[in-house]
Amino acid sequence: FFFGLNNVSVLLQCCFREPLVTQWVMSRPEAFRCSICAMGDIKHARFVKKEDSRKINTKIALFEDAYIMQNPFREDSLPLAIGGVCSNCSRVVCVSPKCSLFYTRRFCKYCCLSYQDEFPSQVVKDIVANMQ
Repeated sequence: FFFGLNNVSVLLQCCFREPLVTQWVMSRPEAFRCSICAMGDIKHARFVKKEDSRKINTKIALFEDAYIMQNPFREDSLPLAIGGVCSNCSRVVCVSPKCSLFYTRRFCKYCCLSYQDEFPSQVVKDIVANMQ
């Protein structure tokens, strides 16, 4: 999966790689599917609350509740953030710039377009460029 680097919702603060703890491995997987682009049917995603992100790896800090999954290409890497929940309408969305925006909180495409006036002008330019 490729997601635009300008809209990465998770900042991974990592200097050293640490193995994933057993809570990550043992937690129950959930299916993930974006409600806008239908990307998904990922059966091995896990929904993690931002306050629980340190349980996965002490070098990870999630700034939102997010769906994450193990990198399918490298087992020793940090988990990938693949989606989140719109803070306004509660839609499940992927982190693609065409589907959602993270600006202090996650917003889906439809809420971004409906409430463009509430965002700073530079963010509105990204919304118009990516979501229409």
